[in-house]
Amino acid sequence: MEQLKKAHGRSKHAAAAILLLIACLTACRSDKADTGWMDQSFSFENGFPAGTQDSAACILRQSTSRNVDFHTFASNMNAKLKLGALRIGMGGQIRIAADSVIWAIVHKMGLELVRLKFTPDSLFMYSKASQTAAIYTDPSDSSMMPVLYKICQNLLMHRTDTLIFNGEKTVSRTKKGFWQIRGLSEDSVAWATLLDDRTYRILQFDIAVREGNSEMQVTFRYPKEHVMDIRLAQNRKELIRVEIEYTQPQADIPLSFPFQIPETVPVMHNQGLVKSMKAVENEHILPE
Repeated sequence: MEQLKKAHGRSKHAAAAILLLIACLTACRSDKADTGWMDQSFSFENGFPAGTQDSAACILRQSTSRNVDFHTFASNMNAKLKLGALRIGMGGQIRIAADSVIWAIVHKMGLELVRLKFTPDSLFMYSKASQTAAIYTDPSDSSMMPVLYKICQNLLMHRTDTLIFNGEKTVSRTKKGFWQIRGLSEDSVAWATLLDDRTYRILQFDIAVREGNSEMQVTFRYPKEHVMDIRLAQNRKELIRVEIEYTQPQADIPLSFPFQIPETVPVMHNQGLVKSMKAVENEHILPE
């Protein structure tokens, strides 16, 4: 936990880590900060701080304070994957122990496709269908994995995560009255989030990372309770879209997290991912 706190304090740009879980690529556009919010009037149940520059941070604190607390979470899930014209329906299970384990199985027609176990220091993946496995761990001098774990856990649990929202922020109102908060970091990382003006729950989160002339965007949408719509795009062209629905969710129950790689299955160790993680950490997380 001490390592996580250290990473939290210095990670203005830790949000870029989300992209590494979905694709080992880093690239995206730069959004110009929206300053029009300073000319608008706001209402807030407890009043804003004296400085209106603090209004975005104040809204995010309210959102964080309304996060759902949990010790464990388990649910079946249905997933709809879209790859261009291809549509694939899958099932699975997800289990989470707060701040320690994310465990998931994805299956199709009763056949297990992928099993995953993610902890603050390791990521294990095993495909029974293809008889392949991979293990990723942090190098000894890195603090990326616990940051990545924390962000993924909170996105899966629909929680506001302060690791994402570091740095300068601006806030405005949409036509529907929702809060829209934006952040921009060194012209390479941009993020925006949409929050309900009554419940302060996140409705949508977008992150964009740019490297050279290439762009990558990821969007998380929460259209209704227990549903996530995740989209990955490159240079404004959608690559992957997956809708995940939790079914029969249960909280704070005893859970097990079975994971075993057969001795006959070859295992890849830190191939590709760690190199990409290190590049992002050097650019976005280490002190300036």
